[in-house]
Amino acid sequence: MKSLNTLLVGRATAKQEMPEDPLAPQRASAAAQLGTPVVDAALFSQQSDDAASRVAGSAALGGPLARLALREVEQSHAGGLPEHFLLAVTATEVVALERKVKMRAWDGVGVPGPEVARWRRADLEVSAQDKGHMLNVTIASPSEGETVHCTVGKMAATVDFVALLGDPSRQTPARQF
Repeated sequence: MKSLNTLLVGRATAKQEMPEDPLAPQRASAAAQLGTPVVDAALFSQQSDDAASRVAGSAALGGPLARLALREVEQSHAGGLPEHFLLAVTATEVVALERKVKMRAWDGVGVPGPEVARWRRADLEVSAQDKGHMLNVTIASPSEGETVHCTVGKMAATVDFVALLGDPSRQTPARQF
């Protein structure tokens, strides 16, 4: 049986009209920040463990120290990347740009921050696991010994974006089917 959150998200997203190119704002923001052409870009976040978050948030079982420890674990799983980041794909590289997400002024892009990582596209191994309304993505760079576990909201454009990450020869933006 699906969880209540999955059902509610599914119902809410079914009512929303999807923009023609949902990744266009992220692509434009990344290109402006990098000053180079960007094939595509998408906003990602660190993976979180819902059960661990509930335990850490419980005053009886966790508290502030448990939340701090959980945040450190999540950041280490994300390869040291910040809580939210924009992955920008150029012709030869994938660049991670920090983003601050403010829900009151949400524009789909976030407030730009510094560049936090850069990898050669040809060196990356990308895999994804469907988690209902999210995709858990693993990006590994064996040549550098780095592995990043992150998550992105699941929609046709982000599923195709993950395929773009894993195909260094592809030079076309993600499509919405």
